[in-house]
Amino acid sequence: MNIGAYCGALISTGKATLKELQEYYSLTDLFIMAEVLQVDNYNQGVINRKKDGKHSINIGTI
Repeated sequence: MNIGAYCGALISTGKATLKELQEYYSLTDLFIMAEVLQVDNYNQGVINRKKDGKHSINIGTI
């Protein structure tokens, strides 16, 4: 069984465990947490680029 990209991202970053995703959180919760993770990653990228002196932003996906 393969795990979906959103589930994998939340598990690998420690935002949720597989058990929590299976038993506690709804699908809506999963999408909200995935959006939070995307915003966190975007913001961290902006911070890193500013530290490196680069100001252009390349928007990616998780």
